[in-house]
Amino acid sequence: MGFAILESEVMVVFRRFIYIFLAFGLSFTFNAKKSVALDTAGSVAFMQGCIDGAKSKRFYSTVKETLSLNGWPPTAVELHFKYQSEVILNPTVLRQLCKDATMAVAPNKALVDQINQEASQNGGLSKTALQIMYQSVTRLFAGGLKRLSSDQLKPYFELTEAMFNQMPRGFCADLWLQNPSPDFNQLMLSTQGLLPIEIQKRYLNLVNNAVFAEVNNWPPVTVVEGAEAAQLNSVFGDYLTDYSSRFTNPHKLALMLNNLEQGTDEEYCDLGRMYYGALKSIPGRDGDRARKLIIDSLM
Repeated sequence: MGFAILESEVMVVFRRFIYIFLAFGLSFTFNAKKSVALDTAGSVAFMQGCIDGAKSKRFYSTVKETLSLNGWPPTAVELHFKYQSEVILNPTVLRQLCKDATMAVAPNKALVDQINQEASQNGGLSKTALQIMYQSVTRLFAGGLKRLSSDQLKPYFELTEAMFNQMPRGFCADLWLQNPSPDFNQLMLSTQGLLPIEIQKRYLNLVNNAVFAEVNNWPPVTVVEGAEAAQLNSVFGDYLTDYSSRFTNPHKLALMLNNLEQGTDEEYCDLGRMYYGALKSIPGRDGDRARKLIIDSLM
């Protein structure tokens, strides 16, 4: 059985640059605003609290401690923190992130109360505020990927293939199907820190480039479509068929990729290694454009 890119069937298995924690000094923002949504003054205070929190010393210590506690070696901790700081502490990016967070929170009284309560109980840190910030980072990353040139996208697929190589037994199906267990996010965090440092470096560089591209609204978004998309589907389908011969169960993997059968966890490991390994390694301009086509369909 042959393969194709199958844009409508491919699952988004990994699209996150993990901004684990950002330290927000938000509790003071809401002391007088518990019963109403934020007014103009409250919105200004919220945004300033967001900016000040991300610049605080607690930001540095919390991020590094969290990574270390999840088993990251010191070299990976320092690398991740370096790249993360370059994004979060960039004035343009930080202002955009905090503006997005303020717009999400300001009209919603219940959200204001929830963030205020969490911050007051946790020394100024709000889990909900962190989730809002993470969603904003993810949006910038996804939007920026569509702005990058085709030849810049390989690290996305390189890291995703590496995750399937590194995942502990029993979790590849969760990674492919996006059906996480309660411990899945913690496991993802621990696993990413154990990937080869050069793979992490190339991926973090991709994330930074994508975020800055989206914030700066440049270069313009481009898409692969029409006759080129059809031709690339055919080229990649042929390449993936050849690449699948490296595995002992290519027919079963083809059925799984087309959602015609389910597999064991080890078979989902093979499926991820096969699919993303092929996307990482397909050579030349066709490879670059095939990766671009997949990014266009996923983001």
